[in-house]
Parts: sequence; C-alpha cells; structure tokens
Amino acid sequence: MTVSALYEGRVAILVNGTPYSIIVPTLFLHYFHQPDEYNTKSGRLANRALRFFSWFLSIMLLGLYMTMVRFHHEWIPHKFVKSFLTKSDTVFPMLVEVFFVLLLFQFLVEASLRIPKATVIIVSLIGAIVVGQTAVSAKLIHPLTLIVVGINFLASITIAAGGLYGTALTLRTLFLFLGFFFGLKGLIGGIVI
Repeated sequence: MTVSALYEGRVAILVNGTPYSIIVPTLFLHYFHQPDEYNTKSGRLANRALRFFSWFLSIMLLGLYMTMVRFHHEWIPHKFVKSFLTKSDTVFPMLVEVFFVLLLFQFLVEASLRIPKATVIIVSLIGAIVVGQTAVSAKLIHPLTLIVVGINFLASITIAAGGLYGTALTLRTLFLFLGFFFGLKGLIGGIVI
C-alpha cells in the first residue's frame, strides 16, 4: 500500500525500528482500502462498499437496537415484539447485558491473540457456544442481545485491518448511549454532529 500511496502523490513516513509506514495525507475513504485489492482487478468497489456498510453497522447497530427496544416497538412486527422484546426476564438491564456480551467478545479476541493458533478454534467454541449459551440459559442475557452484539462484533472485525477499529469502538459506545437515553432523536443528533 505504501508504494501505491507514493505513486498517488502522497507521503510515506518511515520510522527506524518499526515495520509500518504512516501515509499522509489520508482521507476517510482510504481506510477502506486493503492491500490485496491492488493485486486484483475485479470486486474492489463492492468490497469497499461492503467495508463501508460494515463500518456503519458496527457503529450504529447497537444504538438502533437500544432505540427499538426502549422507544420504538412499532418498527418491529407485533409477533416479534411479543416473543422477543416484551418477555425479557433477564437479570440485568439491557445496557448491562450489551456491555457484558461486548466484554465477552473482547475477552475472546484477546485470548485468541495470546494463545497458540492451534487452540484458537477451541477457545472460540468454548467462549461462544458454552459461555454464550449458558448465559442465555441462566437468564443473564437475552438471546436477541447475543445475536445483535454478535453481528455488530463481526461487522467491526471486517474493518479492523483498515485501522478503524478503535474509532468504531468509541463511536459504537457513544451511539449505544445516545440510543439508550435519547432514542432516534439522539442517534440522528449523533450522526449530524
């Protein structure tokens, strides 16, 4: 990517002792480019559009979920509201549930980075299936919360290679609180700001 950036007229900053380069100036859309795209001719635009959608989903999905659960049940068909949202008899409030599942997924990521590659699948299965299923069975978290946070987490993993993961984590938390406390007006205000 550094050679391509230099070819495009940008500047690369190399620091002694680090294997990475800093490319300036950088536009927001440059974060959705991946190194393997420069070797293929087809699918670049679709892949970048998918990454942009994943970024948007990773920062907005939890806020939209909170907004629907707390303020806008009419957005969802009545039979789903009846079976998924009104019968929530979990121990923790919805905001605590979401943070618990996010913390669980962060533990899985950290564990998978620190252990040998041969045991990553075992740790993932234990964490996702055993701990997640046990938490749902013990009424610690709602099954829909587990699904929504899982989709959100997968969407944020697709943009991790571009350098937007930390930003998405901060914006996700911000929009989560905006959706929980202010609903749709808070989310729209957050997007405008």
